[in-house]
Amino acid sequence: MNKYERVRTLSKTGRYGEVYSVRNKQTNEYFIAQEFNRRGLEVARRECGFLDELSGSGHVIKKVEEIQNSGERLAVTVVYEALAATSLRRFLDANPEQPLPLRAVKSITYQILKGLADAHSLGIFHRDIRPSKIAVAVADDGSLIIKIVWISGTPEGWVHRNPSLRLETSKR
Repeated sequence: MNKYERVRTLSKTGRYGEVYSVRNKQTNEYFIAQEFNRRGLEVARRECGFLDELSGSGHVIKKVEEIQNSGERLAVTVVYEALAATSLRRFLDANPEQPLPLRAVKSITYQILKGLADAHSLGIFHRDIRPSKIAVAVADDGSLIIKIVWISGTPEGWVHRNPSLRLETSKR
């Protein structure tokens, strides 16, 4: 983890370790790092294997690297891409009185199903798919970017959030 600097703690998962927002000291890029303790080593290996197999999917969060730790407490640190995003749960809760445009609903649904189809075609099943495990970002052109978060034991807020993320609800 020497090339990364911790920015802030995103969650303390307790059972397997902690999740942080980190910055690459050389490139200044931000990432998400999950430190797995010894108890979570098998989970980390399984998830890293899934993410390696799913690296070609544009709808599953990307693993950047896996760092083996030599300390007694931590077994491995997995670094994931960071998204200026929020969870689908928070995205939907942001405007409960205003329904999403049909175009947005179709885009979200298609991208989730595409990510799941990519996984299922490889014999991989998520087993915990829910709105808090879906990252939603808005591209520069206003289109939605949807990615399935594939991290066990982490609560909703782990993504590098953009708290002001809002979808334009005009009917285009």
